[in-house]
Amino acid sequence: MNIPKTIYCKFCKICGGRPVIEPAEGGVYVVKCPNDNGHYQTRPGLIDIDDWNLNNTVNYVSSQDVNQQVSC
Repeated sequence: MNIPKTIYCKFCKICGGRPVIEPAEGGVYVVKCPNDNGHYQTRPGLIDIDDWNLNNTVNYVSSQDVNQQVSC
């Protein structure tokens, strides 16, 4: 499930992908990189955007991705 653009999320620190929310076992969720399950993801539980943002920094952001997060 895509996270709405109105919610601030840092991009994946490895590949620059915008995170997504996926269901995990037991009716809980993880916030994870959409490109690779080996990249950082939050522990299963409530949707924890804050944990994702604390553990990810942007190494690469294309100009297209920057324009998607900036509101005018």
